[in-house]
Amino acid sequence: MPDPRASARPEDFAAQFAFVKSCADKLSEIHTTIEQIRQVRDQLKSLEERLPKEERLQVLRDTIKVLKEAMTKVEETLYQTKNRSSQDPLNFPVRLNDQLGHVMEIAAQGDFPPTTQAVAVRDLLFERIDAQLERWRAIQTNRLPNLNRQIRQLEVDIIGVKAKN
Repeated sequence: MPDPRASARPEDFAAQFAFVKSCADKLSEIHTTIEQIRQVRDQLKSLEERLPKEERLQVLRDTIKVLKEAMTKVEETLYQTKNRSSQDPLNFPVRLNDQLGHVMEIAAQGDFPPTTQAVAVRDLLFERIDAQLERWRAIQTNRLPNLNRQIRQLEVDIIGVKAKN
């Protein structure tokens, strides 16, 4: 219920809600992407650990390394991976998800539509976020299928017992 003392109109509330919802939806997209990146990285790590130390597989190891680096760059642009304690945000720069979350939090306060500046910052952050999400989509649609083709061509066994060193 609106505060009867406030001068906000129904369209102000609608604009505020739409703004906050758009930010929340983009944050959900970021978090889904981060989960996907981490799942793929875990699979790559597992495969890497099981690969025999054969010279013919060095090209595959190199491909995995480059792919992991590209995925990590996307993740670290979207999310601060170094935060471990409540003081860490003071020590490490905030990333796109935190910046967007802060803009969303500020816009959700009060009974007002988002300011012109808030909309401009959100739109700028959306551009930057979308560029990273597009990089992830390119990895998913191009580089992962290429890696899978390379694995099949090299006839790498997927299931097996890891040899003791």
